[in-house]
Amino acid sequence: MQQVARLGEADGPGAIGGALRSIALDSRNRYWVLTENDLPLVFDSAGNFIAEVGSQGIGPAEFRYPVKVVRLAGDSMLIIDAGTRRATVVSPSLLPARTISLPNGQVWDVVVEVWPKRLVFNALFQGAAAAGWPLHLVDMSGATAQIVKSFGANHGEMRLGQSASLFQYLTHPREGRFWAGSMVRYEIQGWSSSGTLIKSVERTPEWFGSQVNPYSIGNRNTPPPPKMRGISDADGDLWIVFHVPQINWREAWVGVPTLPPSSAPREVPSGRYSPSPTKLLRTRIDVLDIENGTLLSSAFIDRLVMNAFADGYFAAWHEDANGVPAILIYRARLTRS
Repeated sequence: MQQVARLGEADGPGAIGGALRSIALDSRNRYWVLTENDLPLVFDSAGNFIAEVGSQGIGPAEFRYPVKVVRLAGDSMLIIDAGTRRATVVSPSLLPARTISLPNGQVWDVVVEVWPKRLVFNALFQGAAAAGWPLHLVDMSGATAQIVKSFGANHGEMRLGQSASLFQYLTHPREGRFWAGSMVRYEIQGWSSSGTLIKSVERTPEWFGSQVNPYSIGNRNTPPPPKMRGISDADGDLWIVFHVPQINWREAWVGVPTLPPSSAPREVPSGRYSPSPTKLLRTRIDVLDIENGTLLSSAFIDRLVMNAFADGYFAAWHEDANGVPAILIYRARLTRS
C-alpha cells in the first residue's frame, strides 16, 4: 500500500471535524469527504483543501446530515443527505444542480449502474414492498426516487434487533454485476444488474467468529468484535477490509475513566469513557479471487482503514501527536510472484 495523499488542515474550514462517513474520487481526481460534523469537503489530488459544498440547513443547496457521496457519469457528484431525506446532484463547479426526494428509511451505501435510471441502494426503506430487503434498484430520473425492485439473499426477512445484519458494502458495477459484503458475516455475494444472485462466497475463518453486537467496542476484559468495513473490486480481485482487535487491545483502555454508577438515565460525553479507536483496532485486508473465492493474500495494517473507494483506493484515519485528525489516502496493488 502506497500513501498518495493526506487530507485535513490543522484548523479552519478544511479541518476534519468528525469520524469519516464517506469518501469518493471525482473525474478530476478530487477527493470528496463526508464526516460527522462537517459540510461536504473537497480536496485536490495532492490533498490541498479546495472548498466546502453548500451550507447547513434544510433549504436548497443545504445539508443537515450528509452520509454518502457517489461519483456520477461525467463530472457531477451525488450527495445523499439523511437529515433532509434527499439526494443532491453537485456540478463540477461545486454548485448544487438538482435535488431528488428519497424514500423513508436509512441509507448505508449507494452505487451507480446507469445514471439516473439504475442505482443500487443498501438501505432500510419503509413500505410494504421494500421493508426487510437490504438491496434496492432505484430510478432517480424524476423529482422523487422510485424503488424499482427490492431484493437480497435474506428473503426479505429482518428480525427485531438485527438490522445490522442487512448492512452491506457494495462495489462499483463491472461487466453487469456488483458485489455486496456483509458487515457482520464473512460473506460476499455477486448480483446481476437486474438483482439476480450470481455467486455467493462465505468464509468461516476462526478469527472472525460470531457476533452479537457489531457496534460494540468491547470492554476492558472483552475485545471488540471483528467486522467488515469495506469492499473493492480492483483489477478482477476483491479487496475486503476488516476491523480486528489490536494485539495489545487491552492497553487501549489504560487511562480511560470508568463510567460512574447511576440508577438514572443520563448523557455521557462522547469519547470520554471509550478508548481511542486507533489504539483499540487495526485493519486486516484480504484479497480474494473474484471467480472462486479463494484467498490470494492478506495483511494486517496498523492504520485504521475506514473506507474502500474507487478501485484500489483506501482511506485511513490518523491522529497526530496533538490529537489533530486527518485522512490518509492509500493505493494498493497485489504483487504476484
